[in-house]
Amino acid sequence: MNIFIIFTFFVKFLKAIFLKLLHIVFNTKKPEKKSLPNFNRILLTDSSVFKLHKSLSNNYPGGKNQEGKYSSLKINFIKDLKHNLPVDVKITAGTKSDFKFLPKLKKIIRAKDLILNDLGYYSLDFFKYILKKKAFFISKLKLNSTKTIFVDNPDAQYFKNGNVKSETRYAQLDLETICGSMCAGEIKEVEKVYVGSAFEKIPCRLIITRLDGILEERRLNTVTKKSSVTFATELIF
Repeated sequence: MNIFIIFTFFVKFLKAIFLKLLHIVFNTKKPEKKSLPNFNRILLTDSSVFKLHKSLSNNYPGGKNQEGKYSSLKINFIKDLKHNLPVDVKITAGTKSDFKFLPKLKKIIRAKDLILNDLGYYSLDFFKYILKKKAFFISKLKLNSTKTIFVDNPDAQYFKNGNVKSETRYAQLDLETICGSMCAGEIKEVEKVYVGSAFEKIPCRLIITRLDGILEERRLNTVTKKSSVTFATELIF
């Protein structure tokens, strides 16, 4: 039998054992079913990458370094925080983007789920899908998306029949001014914003946090602004 086929079956076998062990471990802890009762599940998705022996680099590529090709394996894991249970796990090559895991996530989402993802899973199309399923999400906002946040334009223009002129309906939110007026550690919330492009937007609630101390120093190593922006779908309780 081909060595790759054997290894593929072995990976599936390990996945089954891994999920079983996670069920055992999580069942030793009391689920938080009473927390956030308006959500059926709170699904957290994240990934970890592990190095493998370089002989597996063709099937599980990890990239190159001074010693040549190396192999790595990525585990994408979904946990239901509300019921303290594993939902799914997927094993891929270490070089595979988290973004490629979104089709798997789509199959799992149900109405009234709350989805928690990091920036690796950021996708407006995915957020639209979550809204379509009548679920909710919380996500950080990509820095290059700060120019794509809009609010209802208070100075919108209207036709004689009362319909708003589409090109004047929205105004860009001035994040730099808002963040510049905030103190370290301060949190501001904008109840209704729209994230997207000039052609397509999704309604969200925006939360802006001005970082301070160690967190600010860390962020300044990677970005030039002293603020972190997150946004979530409008939650109606």
